[in-house]
Amino acid sequence: QSTWVSQKKMSKVQPKKENSSLVCFPHFIFLLNDEQIRIEKCSSIKCVKGPKAVFVGAFSRVQVVKGVLLNENQYTYVTNQLTGLVKKVVGPSLVFGEEFEVVGDVKECLTLTQDEYVRVLNKATGTITVVIGPKSLFFDPNEEMMSEGKQKGKNVDKNHAVLVRNTTTGEKELITKPQVFFPEPFHDIIEIRERRRLENHQVAIIKGKDGQYTFKRGNVEGERAFFVGPHEALLEVNWSSGIDKVSRGLRLTVFDIRPKFMWFDFQVRTLDNVELKLGLTFFWRIADVEKMISVTDDASGDVCSHARSMIMHAVSQVNLETFLTNFNSICSKAVFFEGETFYSERGLSVSQVEVRYVSCADAKVQQVLQE
Repeated sequence: QSTWVSQKKMSKVQPKKENSSLVCFPHFIFLLNDEQIRIEKCSSIKCVKGPKAVFVGAFSRVQVVKGVLLNENQYTYVTNQLTGLVKKVVGPSLVFGEEFEVVGDVKECLTLTQDEYVRVLNKATGTITVVIGPKSLFFDPNEEMMSEGKQKGKNVDKNHAVLVRNTTTGEKELITKPQVFFPEPFHDIIEIRERRRLENHQVAIIKGKDGQYTFKRGNVEGERAFFVGPHEALLEVNWSSGIDKVSRGLRLTVFDIRPKFMWFDFQVRTLDNVELKLGLTFFWRIADVEKMISVTDDASGDVCSHARSMIMHAVSQVNLETFLTNFNSICSKAVFFEGETFYSERGLSVSQVEVRYVSCADAKVQQVLQE
């Protein structure tokens, strides 16, 4: 027979909530609105939700649990331990697990604004989908967010384009139509490309996918501003730099065709075996970009190296006194001798060479000359 107990006495024998306990004699358990009791017998499991007074028979294992409360931005997964099936429950809701079900942790939805997107991988099929805001995203049990996480859409306007790769075909595409760009599932965004703008005195060289060069000039209408295509790249050169031109530290992607000057220091030796340090200034410019690119990849280095060779030879033919009297004339004649074609063959024009300073490499000899 069932045994009825008073509420006061029942509180002494009621099992502790959230913990499973064995009931040795029959009694009632009173459940609140957010509670559920799980009653396990030898061959069955029964779940009862509150509010309710539940009669529990002897030799039953009971567990009173709180329901999982979800607000409108939360969700959870409920797993059936017999079948392995997992279902998603989205708030607002008070969630209880049925027989053989386990309620998982509470998860927050992913909120996307109107300029945001996320790529979602379905682990069961391997397919990828792109979800675009505004939206609150509740992931299904087999879904997960890709590693890059939530991303902003890319603004495409007259000055910015998006370079993407189609992962299905491997082809690249440059998106130039003004929009907020959201990629397709098969798109990988490589980079954002800016529209290149040239001044009147600038020239840029584009290397195409077939290796051919295309020249863009700032003083030609229609070539002043451009996007580098998906299979193209700006030609980049590294010219000799520094006062002694021993390293190629000057990186260029745009060429300035205005007249310019360049300093260069090196050592020479006179006929009477005095070693000197020379500091020169070259006034030069690029006269023909196409010819320069076809002949040399280091215009500044070529100018300095050739001039140094010619000046060293000229200085070695005169003594110190003669050189100090006529150093500008000697250097100019060495660089601009009749029949010289070295610079023009490279599309360069050297208009003038000036000596900035002359000093002795040996400090003692320099002191004697000063005295």
